[in-house]
Amino acid sequence: MLAKQTGCSVSELLRDAIAQYLGICEQPASQTLDQFRTELNTFKVSISQLDEKVNNLSSNSRLLTTLSLKIAVLEGIVAKNTTPAKNTATSSQLLDDDDDCDEPDEILTDFLPR
Repeated sequence: MLAKQTGCSVSELLRDAIAQYLGICEQPASQTLDQFRTELNTFKVSISQLDEKVNNLSSNSRLLTTLSLKIAVLEGIVAKNTTPAKNTATSSQLLDDDDDCDEPDEILTDFLPR
């Protein structure tokens, strides 16, 4: 009857009883078995939590991969549509440019009335 209640075999109970009588074992098998079941349940909960975290990381990893691919496509589109600015000024226009205020002839004539 005690074996059915504790889930231990009769031989385990007898072995534990003799060990306790002789002072060899501190805990009976039923307590050891209860501790084992408690630790096993704790372990199962931890495994379940880790599985959930791994699944979340996997979905985040897929999302990051998708976003990276979309960014690469967008960068390609932007690179194709962006053309560098071309210098359309001719050499004569560059020579006639009157923005150079510090040329000697302009410095000497700047004080004269126009």
